[in-house]
Amino acid sequence: MTENKFSIRDTIRSAQRAEETGDLAAAANFYAMVVSRFPNHPVAAKRLKNLHKALTGSATLTQNNVNQLVVLLQTGDMENAAEMATRLICIAPKEAVLHNFQGIALSRTFETKRAEHAFRTAIKLRPNYTEALGNLGTLLSDTGKPDAARIVLEQALKLKPDFCEASNSMGVVLCQLGRQSEALKFLDNAIALKPDYVSAFNNKGLAYKDLNKLSLAIDAFEAGLRFDKSNIDILTNLGYAYSQADRELNAISTLKKVLKLAPDNAEVYLRLAVVQSTVGQLDLAKQNLLTAIEKDPTKAEAYRVLSALKTYERDDPEVNAMKRLFASPATDQYTQIHLGFALGKAFEDIQEHRKAFEYWATANLNRRQQFSYSINEDREFFAQIREIFNVELMASFKGQQSASNQPIFIVGMMRSGTTLVEQILSSHSQVFGAGELPFVNTYARNNFETLKSGGRIELDGFISGYLDCYREAAKQSPRVIDKLPINFLWVGLIKAAFPNARIINLVRDPRDVGLSIFKNYFDALGNKYAYDLEELAEFYLLYRQMMEFWHKALPGAVYDISYEAIVDNVEGEARKLLEFCDLDWEGEVLNFHKAPRVVKTASLAQVREPIYASSKKKWPMFERELAPFIRILKENDALQNLRLS
Repeated sequence: MTENKFSIRDTIRSAQRAEETGDLAAAANFYAMVVSRFPNHPVAAKRLKNLHKALTGSATLTQNNVNQLVVLLQTGDMENAAEMATRLICIAPKEAVLHNFQGIALSRTFETKRAEHAFRTAIKLRPNYTEALGNLGTLLSDTGKPDAARIVLEQALKLKPDFCEASNSMGVVLCQLGRQSEALKFLDNAIALKPDYVSAFNNKGLAYKDLNKLSLAIDAFEAGLRFDKSNIDILTNLGYAYSQADRELNAISTLKKVLKLAPDNAEVYLRLAVVQSTVGQLDLAKQNLLTAIEKDPTKAEAYRVLSALKTYERDDPEVNAMKRLFASPATDQYTQIHLGFALGKAFEDIQEHRKAFEYWATANLNRRQQFSYSINEDREFFAQIREIFNVELMASFKGQQSASNQPIFIVGMMRSGTTLVEQILSSHSQVFGAGELPFVNTYARNNFETLKSGGRIELDGFISGYLDCYREAAKQSPRVIDKLPINFLWVGLIKAAFPNARIINLVRDPRDVGLSIFKNYFDALGNKYAYDLEELAEFYLLYRQMMEFWHKALPGAVYDISYEAIVDNVEGEARKLLEFCDLDWEGEVLNFHKAPRVVKTASLAQVREPIYASSKKKWPMFERELAPFIRILKENDALQNLRLS
């Protein structure tokens, strides 16, 4: 009996494949084979009857048939639309419009391979069928084939330049290919052709967001909402853009609107929680993370974010749930990465250090496999920076500098205490903490080839662009902190443009730095060295070498401060910091953990607490596991901190 069932199923599949390729006679033959053994088989008997009518000409396609199909598509009844389209194709297999309609219905029911075949059949029957070309291009984009999609959409737009849907899809495709500036031209064209085109406004906002032009992204999203104020996609993207633009309260209110419209959206609960955690609403964040997990028990990223906000105890049910999901054969790499970091934190909390490190090691290994990287890339790049920023280059910038002493830069290795120092300083009444501003690093990298080839860059553009990037948020604050750690690469450029700027370099026991980096997940792909202990050690050596270079090249330009010294004597070190920054003493800087400031780094929970001595010398508990990292530091005489200025 089992054998017969398998035979019937395979025969019906063969019949369906024959129908899809237009070989109706072969399809009818396969269905007939089934009916001969099972005369009342519901699928085979029905399909054979319809095919017989089509092949004998006793059934004809009517306008009423097509109208009924259109109604099914318009009302969203895609399953019945797909079935009806297939039935009508049996009657009129050369009608391109039926294949196009079939493709639309199949794409909405996620039968993407059959949908692509349907669209291509429509185009084969009518090569200049612009709607089918547009639909095929959109499908190819949605299924991760942007290069193929671009070719098809170019053909559609050549045939019909005012095809607004194809212009919108082309904008999406170009964004997928990393060509956002070109994409905006097509998206603007789509909006010009159809001023209430909500999808195009959404895609325009996403393109600007990719370009880090957040004000323009927000404008585009808000423009789309004027035509559809309850559009979930735009509201969600607007909330995310508000968060990136440091408008956290706007982000929170917008994401709450999304959840009223889509109360089961686990991803939005997660994103709302992340924003709430950055502004210190930790209890609300925890509650929303638990809701995200309740809505989607596989939401591994919610577990990871939650792990940073709580202290686990033995037999915590969340730990058992994470362990089961981590060990499941169905769990993918992405999920294992987030769960691994979360479980590592949980087992660290309950003092099972070996097991904690095992989970971190697995998470880091999986994360490292997601990209290609060699430490030699950074080794060569760092060497080029040291070669370029010589006395001659620095002298060439004279006369172009800004006299402003507004910027304060905090640099160093990640997880070295940069956020702590920012929170201390930004608790001063004259200081605004702008967070990690990407401008300096982005500008320097974009213009690096010019410098390397001996060309000149105009500091005026750099200076005005940098001051503009935080002007609105800083609201006339006399001093502004930029705490992007990787700016340690660009001390020379910073001092060339802003000779009166203050640069503070955090120095911490490299073993604690390495441990802290290894047990954290970083969204940014600029930290590729972070997921392998030996690469991490080699990168630390590069950082150390770079800071030694700046101390020699620009004596007195950088103020080194020890993380351990802050922990041991926060007031004494805070007084030194304020003196270096030419700021009067204010006792409020010692209450930094109470300040309602935004924190967007992995330190977001720690900076809401006072400093404790236990925050240093954690590495001995993992000395054996950190052996590859420590060995490289020992071999290069790098276990001692950099000299303090």
